[in-house]
Amino acid sequence: MDVHRYLNQVVLALVGLAVYLVIAPASADSIRLYDQAAVTVMEVTLDDIADIDGPTIQHMGKLVLAKIRSNTTSVDVSLVDIQNTLLDVGVNVASLSLGGFPTCHVEWIPERQPVVVASGNAPIIANSIRAVDTNSSMSLRDHLYRWIAHYSEINRDELYIQISSRDAKVLDLPVEEGTCDFSASGESVLGRLPVLIRQYKDGRVVKTINVRPLVARRILAVVTIRKIRSGEAFSRDNVATRPVLLERDRDRPLTELSGVLGKIADTSLRSGAIVLAGQVRHPLLVHRDDLVTVRCFSGGVVLKTIGRAEEDGRLGQVIQVCNERAFREIGRRRADRVRTTFSARVSGIRQVVTPLTDQDVMASHRDKEPLKVGG
Repeated sequence: MDVHRYLNQVVLALVGLAVYLVIAPASADSIRLYDQAAVTVMEVTLDDIADIDGPTIQHMGKLVLAKIRSNTTSVDVSLVDIQNTLLDVGVNVASLSLGGFPTCHVEWIPERQPVVVASGNAPIIANSIRAVDTNSSMSLRDHLYRWIAHYSEINRDELYIQISSRDAKVLDLPVEEGTCDFSASGESVLGRLPVLIRQYKDGRVVKTINVRPLVARRILAVVTIRKIRSGEAFSRDNVATRPVLLERDRDRPLTELSGVLGKIADTSLRSGAIVLAGQVRHPLLVHRDDLVTVRCFSGGVVLKTIGRAEEDGRLGQVIQVCNERAFREIGRRRADRVRTTFSARVSGIRQVVTPLTDQDVMASHRDKEPLKVGG
């Protein structure tokens, strides 16, 4: 009986632990740190730089985490800084879920009186700050979407904008009469865009709001339809054009199949990946020691000869070529045979052209190391 009673107690304890693990996360406090934020005052609060949720932490949004010095315009706040500040005020950080980015870069944007813009067709302002008249039926979310279209210079039909449920609660509230302006603190347009919204009334700032909408661009791009290994050729069996959402400014997606088919993957690509310009290279058209046809252009005259490639080359690449005929003729007249080489641009399968243009010379210095020719 004692054994059965013990086993029953163990089972009840395990059931209680399982219930706790299921219920506890739902009511746990969480902090998700942003990567960038903006403030109009010199003090940085928890609300300014993080998405906070939970019954305890929601009351600590105004907790000051850092101060921007008078001789600077920015400050970095890390998760460790947040943890230490919470410990100083007596918060049990062991019960918190800390996450997001390791550090948030906070920019200070001084308050200023905006110029009221009554028309939605006003030109974009160079400093990315745009003021709007809020005395209309439009919500703050509508004003934000219109501003993002102006700021990004992307057609509204091509934009995809998503906001979090936390930001939606603020943006969908009735807008007070007056004016408001928008400014972005990040350098990139696409992705998570930190936006500072300031609302004015009678020439004074009455409210500041930080939101982080996800901004993407709808485009038609080349996408892999199965996994592609590095060095594999692109074909209609492994790529196709699909509508996609582009979330990074620095990406250069390829939009035409003609720019991909027949070329080689420079890296492994998962199925469904957008094919970028830096991931595609031409196949080798010339291999080292190949006999190549050399065409030399001089005015309206084209001379053709045979040479031997000193290195591999792809379409448009500048390589070193040995003049086989000059080598043999010099060899007949002199005992010490001299190797004559020159630079040429690959124009086709075992074909090169010369002389080089200024662009060819610049490309050859940029793309590869100088070739050491023996002989």
